[in-house]
Amino acid sequence: MKSERFARIDAESLNIVDRDGTIRMTLFNNANIPPAMMDGKDFLPGHRQDWPISGIMFYNGEGDECGGLIFGSERREDGTYTSTASLTFDQYKQDEVVSLSYDNENGVLNYGITQRQAPYPAYGANRRGEANRRIGYGRGREEEGDREGVGREHAARVHGEER
Repeated sequence: MKSERFARIDAESLNIVDRDGTIRMTLFNNANIPPAMMDGKDFLPGHRQDWPISGIMFYNGEGDECGGLIFGSERREDGTYTSTASLTFDQYKQDEVVSLSYDNENGVLNYGITQRQAPYPAYGANRRGEANRRIGYGRGREEEGDREGVGREHAARVHGEER
């Protein structure tokens, strides 16, 4: 196999594929957000297409989306803004079951690690009725100052601990 070296490559989207052409990873910009693929089909048409994100999507050996790393921000003309980042891992033939995420909507923060029960409602009801479990999850406002403390207090409430 011949390899080539480049000092720099500019691309708007890049697919990493197996020898048979199966996409295993896609790097993308905001204009090239990949569809949510499962069994060779876009199972959520239009999903994420208007989100202000770029990132990396992961695909399993069958070409099904199995997680990703997304990040982005947007400042609107009226001065409001949103900023987000997440790393997710999907269960086989399901949506995400583990995520590490951060969202900021005009100074209102949500962040943490979430473990979701599957099957995820988008693909079938959770028959056991189990709730999502948030681990070290926080909420707060930027101007409150002690964002770390807000996260610790919220995590304690989620786990039923007294602070």
